[in-house]
Amino acid sequence: MKKLSFGLILSVSTFAQAPDFDAKGLFYLQDGQDKLGYFALPLKLQDSRHPSEIGISNSIENNHRIIGLKAKSVYILETKGQKQGEEYAPGTYVSVVKLQDHQLRPDYRFPVAENPTSLSFDPSQHYLTISSTTAGNEIQIFELDDFGKPIRLLPGVLHMEGGAINDLIWHPNKQYLAFIRKEDKELGLIRVVWDKNRIIRLEQVGELTKFEGVPSQGAFSKDGKSFFLLDEGDDHRKGQIFVIRLSQDDSGKHQLISRIDVGFQPRQLSLHPSGDYLGVTHGKVEAMVSIFSFKNESLELRSEITTDGLQPASLKWDKNGKNLAISCAYTKQFGKPIGQIYFYKFSSGKLEKQSGSVVMNAGIHQMEVWH
Repeated sequence: MKKLSFGLILSVSTFAQAPDFDAKGLFYLQDGQDKLGYFALPLKLQDSRHPSEIGISNSIENNHRIIGLKAKSVYILETKGQKQGEEYAPGTYVSVVKLQDHQLRPDYRFPVAENPTSLSFDPSQHYLTISSTTAGNEIQIFELDDFGKPIRLLPGVLHMEGGAINDLIWHPNKQYLAFIRKEDKELGLIRVVWDKNRIIRLEQVGELTKFEGVPSQGAFSKDGKSFFLLDEGDDHRKGQIFVIRLSQDDSGKHQLISRIDVGFQPRQLSLHPSGDYLGVTHGKVEAMVSIFSFKNESLELRSEITTDGLQPASLKWDKNGKNLAISCAYTKQFGKPIGQIYFYKFSSGKLEKQSGSVVMNAGIHQMEVWH
């Protein structure tokens, strides 16, 4: 029996290889048991079996921008998603969790508008922005103190005509915010007026632009000159990525420059640190990842892979962009449902699967990297 035990330990230590991923740690959200989790990097076998976890209400639905990092604090948008039953109350809080000695500790929570849809910091991390589906509170901006606590909700920052906002995206120079209305199929731009380091007001610029399909989330290019808009498609039509040139004139029109198909049911897009590539998770059943190169305001498919997982969710690059992490809510294994984080090496638009991965409880979705 002792020889058998030794053999098992040797087998685990021989074949378990830690994934390459240049970061201090990785945070993740898990829907099934409503948890936020964290593990430090580089990954150690024994530590990976006991990640730090804490209970936080979250939903796998419409989850692309519900977690943010500021120093060693994690901000999570408590949400039930948009497919909840009537027995579930709408999300109305942001929870803040501290990371101390690689352990998650609850800190505080504060109220936000009902049915919040996205959470993000401005590039200087002095302000926290929340979008929601609540009329009159579609955009909320909280001023933060030096410790990251909200000290003021900017009053009446902008009167918005129209419907719910599903995503708010900061321009790299923090002078603009793009917003997306999924139900209305609209994209708009907001000018942020500053006085030194304080926001004075918001002003809508340019005309609202209608798009076909189901536009749900977006990202600015690294230089801020282009905007990527993700169309979710539907069960019978592939999703798309639109490349848009946003007008900064008060009455200007936002211009569609190019578009490209991205597969069925795209879940999330992520810009490479160099700004030269864009990764997208998608798939009706099997979890797939497409890598596009970006040049001259146009996207070109460079590679596409099928992972060993099901229901793809988040994808994140490491600090130098040489590795990619992909979360899948479920795997293809029989027996007890589990989720998994897969790691890939990245070079010149190509992905190579790493042997190391992290097994989780089923329902893992959004991730955030601590660089």
